[in-house]
Amino acid sequence: MNEPKEAISISSQKLLEPTTSVAASAILHLTLIATLAFVALPTQNKDSVNTIAANFSPISTEVDPIQIEQETFNNDISSSSGASEALDKKFLSTVTNAPIDATPDVTQATTLDLANIGQAAGNMSENISSMLKSSEANRGGQGDGGEGSGQGNGDFFGLNLNGTSVVFVVDASSSMNHPFPDPYKTRFGRVKVELVRTIGRMTESEKFFMIFFHDIAVPMPAHRLVSATPANQKTYLTWMAPGQATGTTEPEAALHMALKLRPEVIYFLTDGRFHFSVVKSVTKANRDRITINTICFGDAEGEKMLKQLAASNGGVYKYVPDTATEPAPESEPSKISKRAESEVIEIPK
Repeated sequence: MNEPKEAISISSQKLLEPTTSVAASAILHLTLIATLAFVALPTQNKDSVNTIAANFSPISTEVDPIQIEQETFNNDISSSSGASEALDKKFLSTVTNAPIDATPDVTQATTLDLANIGQAAGNMSENISSMLKSSEANRGGQGDGGEGSGQGNGDFFGLNLNGTSVVFVVDASSSMNHPFPDPYKTRFGRVKVELVRTIGRMTESEKFFMIFFHDIAVPMPAHRLVSATPANQKTYLTWMAPGQATGTTEPEAALHMALKLRPEVIYFLTDGRFHFSVVKSVTKANRDRITINTICFGDAEGEKMLKQLAASNGGVYKYVPDTATEPAPESEPSKISKRAESEVIEIPK
């Protein structure tokens, strides 16, 4: 009975021998592979490691920011913010998402109190030359019914251009798409026609500049105030004509830009309300004591701020209603209310 047990023990030992050999061989091979890998790792190409790491860099360092087409101005007009240097594509484009075409129908304009702007037909931007020619007869004349102090060679919504260098700061926000009686279609269309009429009457000895604003300031593409020559009138009014109103009412950057041009007078027109901080910052920046006349157009919501801005800067305030046949609204050297007196910032002498 002992012999079978020994046979079984021997057989088991023989069966285990191949298994032990295979395990030992596997351990040896794994050890060799690990050793080779450890030796090879320091010699790996450092450039390839850096390349892989670079693929996980932040997106902002890999992708250049989208650049908006803009007109960069020289030091004569250094903007108060980077955004105010841009010629906003939304404004310059002749295509708009707004349901209202803001281009006034110039053909019908002669039926109103604006016969001097001519009978040009079709799109306004294509007929600036005709409109300017019809304004030449009035060039250098006195503004009819102009109000305000000082002599001028024309008027802007009834306020005399009492200076030889003028900057127009005009609201081009979405609210200016508010309907206006024909032929102007919108408030913005009415203002465009007035700009053509006013600038078209200026003489070559006078200078002008236009700055529109909505979310940003949109200056006309010039480096400084330009003489009101026929060529300049045509160039910059043609640039203005297809502009569209969009965005919100943010006039601060445009007003600061106007001050840096150092004109004799600024005409600021808006139909919206803005923060009182604008009045304070602009008045404080007006160290040259430039006259700022203000026009509240169609909506009296911003009247308080406009009166305050005019009063603080030696200007005149005027309200222009949403009517085609405009009565002569009272214009006044704005008086400061008792409530606002403490907030007025005196301009250093």
